[in-house]
Amino acid sequence: MNKKILLILILLSIFTVSNVSAVNDSNISPDNLTIIETQVTEELDVNEPNTHYITPESNIQDTIDQAVEGDTIVLNGTFELKNTINIDKTLNIRGDGNGATIKPTETTFKDLRLFNIKNTASNVILSNLKLYGGKENYGAAILWEGNAGTLNNCEIIQNTAKESGTILLKGNNCKITDSTFKTNKAQIAGAILIEGDDCQIVNCSFNENSAYKYGGAILIESNNCLITECTFNNNFASQGGGAIVLKGKGNTISNSNFDQNYLRNYENGSDITGGGAIFSSCENTEIDNCNFKGNNALNLNGGAISLVGYGFIRNSSFKDNDALFGNAIYCNSSSTIISNYFAIKYNESKEDALNISEKTYERENIFNKTKISSSVDFTASMIFEYGASGSVQVIVDGGTVQKENIRVLNHKEAKITFSKSILTISGLGVGNYILRVTTTPDENHTAIDKDLNITVKKAVAVISASKLTVALKSSSIWSIKIINSKTNKPIPKMKLTLKVYTGKKYKTTTVTTNSKGVASYKTKSLGAGTHKIVVSGTHSGYKFNTLTSSIKVIKQTALKFKLQARTSDKNGAILSYIVSNKKTNNGINGVKIKFLIYTGKKYKTFVLKTKKIKGSTKIYNGAIGFATNEFSAGTHKVKILPYDLKYKGSATSSIVIKKSAAKGVKFFRSI
Repeated sequence: MNKKILLILILLSIFTVSNVSAVNDSNISPDNLTIIETQVTEELDVNEPNTHYITPESNIQDTIDQAVEGDTIVLNGTFELKNTINIDKTLNIRGDGNGATIKPTETTFKDLRLFNIKNTASNVILSNLKLYGGKENYGAAILWEGNAGTLNNCEIIQNTAKESGTILLKGNNCKITDSTFKTNKAQIAGAILIEGDDCQIVNCSFNENSAYKYGGAILIESNNCLITECTFNNNFASQGGGAIVLKGKGNTISNSNFDQNYLRNYENGSDITGGGAIFSSCENTEIDNCNFKGNNALNLNGGAISLVGYGFIRNSSFKDNDALFGNAIYCNSSSTIISNYFAIKYNESKEDALNISEKTYERENIFNKTKISSSVDFTASMIFEYGASGSVQVIVDGGTVQKENIRVLNHKEAKITFSKSILTISGLGVGNYILRVTTTPDENHTAIDKDLNITVKKAVAVISASKLTVALKSSSIWSIKIINSKTNKPIPKMKLTLKVYTGKKYKTTTVTTNSKGVASYKTKSLGAGTHKIVVSGTHSGYKFNTLTSSIKVIKQTALKFKLQARTSDKNGAILSYIVSNKKTNNGINGVKIKFLIYTGKKYKTFVLKTKKIKGSTKIYNGAIGFATNEFSAGTHKVKILPYDLKYKGSATSSIVIKKSAAKGVKFFRSI
């Protein structure tokens, strides 16, 4: 109940008691008066300011609506909003302990402003809050219309205003202190748009905020505002004021640092031009005791400051700023530039740094020529596979690079070659490394360290081997080859693990590749049957396939070769044998036999098959032979051995080709 209404009711009660007393004054005593006074006091205490503690399970808006002027609301946790928080009275809203987070719920697809502080709500305080992800045409995090508001110790992060201002400050005499603004964006004024007079921003940091048009971090359109003890890093805009745009009258920036703020994507014909850090058309601007380093207004005016309204720039320092005109300051107004320090490059003139009109008053400024840093650029990244090397061209502007000033920071044993600006690195294991190139300074350039990340990936090794059939207890070799899949080069000295199965059981052995990438396994110890072989590799520098192959071990049948006929006449030579099982002495039909017929050290191979032949008196099993004159005149050695591995045994003989036979039409036929 409103205090005024309560007081009226209480007074009416007192008057009623007084009227009754007029009838009978004897009923009034000091004790009765004490009771009345106590009741009045208790009623008045009901509307004293209270503190409300709420968690995300509670509804912030309900608590605000039920609160009275001057109440404090303490938030604990992360609050996901479906609707904007509206404040229409004086309140103190703060995060408890480590702060509270306010953001739209993930299921909210509409644009959502986080706070709307109405013009009826003066002296509102927001503190120890993180405001994240608000989105609206203007005032994406806060639309602040009430006067004398305070934002303290807050983080304002990743809010998006389609038109202007993550915070739109319309109220007068507002103050923002000890807060951080990061990665907010808008068409105009990425972090804050101030339309109210006599506002202050104190001890705040602005990082990576952006405006598609102007005022990357702040736009002030009002009067007598102050920005002091703030830092501005890597904020950017397109048309002007990478960090700040000042309009209005009597606005001041003091004791602040501006680093690496810039303009980019400028469109010809756009209004507001220049000022990598600050653009000001404000009347009676004051910029005092600020530091500007590395700000850039490429193709525009004023690398640090572009001043087109009347103002003062004093006691500030400028270094490594860059622009089309006025690397440090561009000024075409009747302004005063006094007692500033300019560190200018060895090839930069005073006029390059300070581009001013005839009506600008400039005095007691110090211009100190300094060396500039060398620059080093790499033409590519460096990513290569284990066992290979990476190369990159090093482009140096100012100073030189010597091989002894090139190193891999976390691998001192890396192999480095540097010739004709081509830098090659090898000898690295799989992993990530940092390559550092340090320039040697000259008379105009200082040394600089330039780092390049190196990534060495695992190479792919391919294991291959053919299936093998061998004779039992033979000294055969099974060969496994391994190559780099990218280069097809063999990989030497690589250990491979073999699982050699006999049935379901296996034995494990290790083999190592030679200089040709080939490893050998002796089969002599294997018993008869088919043995599955699983080959795998483990190495920090390679990925391997797993190969499954087999070795078939055959128990051989011994053959006996009995010479049946060997003749030579004018037509040619005849050679025949009976091939039999050495153990049973029975002739074997259908066995392939190789005949190697030599002429000197060279020979021709003929493969014949044993068969059954009916002779004049009996039948011969395992018969084989040939007739030929295909060779030159003379004696020719003949080797006879099985074609199939399942047989063993051999014989040696010879044939004679007479001169008369050698002159005939060449033939070779089996018998």
